[in-house]
Amino acid sequence: MDTLLTKQSISIYTDGPTVALRINRSVYPMPYSQVFKVAQGLKVASSEAMRMAGESKDTLQRLTQIEEDPVIPTGYIDKVLVQRYDWTVRFDGEQVYLMLGATEIGFHFTTAVTMATWLRAAGHQAKTWAGDASRQVSGFGILSDAETNYRLNR
Repeated sequence: MDTLLTKQSISIYTDGPTVALRINRSVYPMPYSQVFKVAQGLKVASSEAMRMAGESKDTLQRLTQIEEDPVIPTGYIDKVLVQRYDWTVRFDGEQVYLMLGATEIGFHFTTAVTMATWLRAAGHQAKTWAGDASRQVSGFGILSDAETNYRLNR
């Protein structure tokens, strides 16, 4: 398992129903349905990391706001490379870790929540391109010790 904790160049782009997350030189093309799940996981983990750092909920709302409908750039994605990645999200203090396949990438919670917002926007763009008008609700949570959470919220 590789863990990346260096300064990273992150970009997100779409090609039809596919969204690609590019981190430095690695590209992770995914179907839009998986992008929504990854984005929600990043948002939940970022929220928990913010709580651990003592940030207010206003910070999360401010970071997830987009002024207007974003224009996500389109680019060529080799369809052979598109796959569903095994992924997990976790947090440790103020860091949020996203594991895609065998690579674990660490971000500060502000970067992670911003990336989640842009992934959702790209997912919506790809879903619209695909002509999918369906609605799906999925949840994501981080299970933790209730007693520890109680102490943190006091």
